[in-house]
Amino acid sequence: MDYALSNRLDLAAGSAQDFAKACGLPASAISRLVRKFGFSSFAQFRALFREEIRAEFHRRVDSNSAREFLFTPAIDNS
Repeated sequence: MDYALSNRLDLAAGSAQDFAKACGLPASAISRLVRKFGFSSFAQFRALFREEIRAEFHRRVDSNSAREFLFTPAIDNS
């Protein structure tokens, strides 16, 4: 999950296979992981990230910091 939280834009745009490869896992492990979290599919899991990104973008547009959001890399807390 660290990868997902640190790379939410990549996750929101990518596939289950992309996510699996980035994590060094087989795609089947990703499918099991998202089901364990209560999602019916990777697409449903990814939709959560897409919605969160969309909401943050709109908050930042409202506060005039959308440019920073789009062009500032995610912070890696590892």
